[in-house]
Formats: sequence, C-alpha cells, structure tokens
Amino acid sequence: MRHPLFFRRLAVVSIVLLTIAHATVAGAWFSGITGRTKKNSSGCTCHGTVSAAAAVTASISGPASLAAGETATYTLTVSGGPAVKAGVNIATINGELGTVSTELQKLSNELTHVGGVPIAFSGGSASVQFSYTAPSTAGSDTIYANGNSTNDDGGNYGDEWNFAPNFPITVGTSGAADEAASLREFQLKQNYPNPFNPNTVVSYRLSVVSQVELKVFDVSGKEVATLVRARQAAGSYSVRFGAAGLPSGIYFYKLQAGDFADTKKMLLVK
Repeated sequence: MRHPLFFRRLAVVSIVLLTIAHATVAGAWFSGITGRTKKNSSGCTCHGTVSAAAAVTASISGPASLAAGETATYTLTVSGGPAVKAGVNIATINGELGTVSTELQKLSNELTHVGGVPIAFSGGSASVQFSYTAPSTAGSDTIYANGNSTNDDGGNYGDEWNFAPNFPITVGTSGAADEAASLREFQLKQNYPNPFNPNTVVSYRLSVVSQVELKVFDVSGKEVATLVRARQAAGSYSVRFGAAGLPSGIYFYKLQAGDFADTKKMLLVK
C-alpha cells in the first residue's frame, strides 16, 4: 500500500500540470500564434467553433495585383464579437510577409500579434497593417488570415473568431505591371451592396503611391469611421465597412489620396 504522502505529492503535481496547461491554452493568444489560417488549419479552435452567424468578420484589403518582386502594404481588419482586444494570424504561400504595425511580429514567415501588445478595438473594429512582397516570378499567390475578437479577461470563454476570405494576388512581370500602371487612374467606386445592412465594401484605385485617408460621415458631416489611414502603393483596394452600431440613413464616404479627393453617398437600411 502506497504511503499517503505519495498521493498528496501526486495531487500537487497534477494540479501544477493542469494549471500550466490551462495557462498555456487560455493565454495562447497573448503571445501570438501561427498555423491558424485556411492555409493549413481549422482555425482558433481553442476559442470555440468559428463565429456563429458571422458575428466576427475579418477582411484583407490591398492591391490585388503586383509586379514580380514588388512590395505593397495591406490591412487586416477584425470587427464584431466581444471587441475589446484582437489576435491575428496572417500567412501566404509564395510571397514574403513583413510587419508594418508595431502590434505584429513575424514567426516562420507568418505574422501574428506581439505578446503583451494586444491589438485594441476602436469604433467596433481593430486593424493592423503588414507588407507583402510578391515572388520573383510571375504567377499567382494567396494571402490567408484569421481574426480573433476577445473580451480580454485572460481566458478563452466568450471569445470569438473567424477566417478572412482568402485574398488572391496576381503576380505579373515588371514590364506588364508598369504598362498597366500607366493606364490606371485614381478612382473611388460605389460601395456594394448599396443599400446595405450592416456591412458593405468600398473599393478604390490609386495610380501612384499615395498617402490615403478613407472616412465615413453622417448627413450632418460628423465623422463616424476612418476606414483607411495609410501610405499605399498604386493598385486596387477594397475595405469592409461595418455599420452595426449606426442608425439607418444616408452616409457619405470620402477618399483623399494625395491631391485626389472624391465623395460618394451610401444608404444604410435596417
């Protein structure tokens, strides 16, 4: 028969191991995590199943085509869910990823949030910027991403997540890209869908590298959202606007890119 001290020691060891395991799972997102995008995973399963009814959305915006070897800046936006702090994972197949926002770190050519510097939500969404360098040969590539919306309570309960739609990129030769760039003009497109409830997508095109601001205003002229504030390369961009917390009505979105400015109207119907 084993001595009672054996069982007390066994109990202590078990509690320690369970505590470590719980801390590892519950705090995993605090130090960042990779391998959780559609490239190679079923997602952030430690935070439950994929967000029910798309309560959390994640989206990538940036140029859809680049010349071989060209680098551009992209934005990953997470919205919905508990919306206190966000965790992310970004991956690609052939291109090279780099950090732009200080909240990101690079681990084995994937990007994730920095430990101790969680991504804060503002106005219902959290965004980070990153760079992507196209492969040196023409072809195609894909950027994958995952967004986690947390309540920042140190555990997993109540957190929600979702995959971002895969973002395909066409990689052309340098000569073809230069020719195409010479034909492009600045353009702000009509949002789609319109009318919308509560999400819509705004697309625009830049002819040259520009300091870009894309903002949304209500009919009184009050700013209700800043969708983009970044220096971006020439190319086509799309960004999601979520209006879940806004009342029905007419809104205006304005693009300012260098000396170019344009404003369009959209209708939110709930």
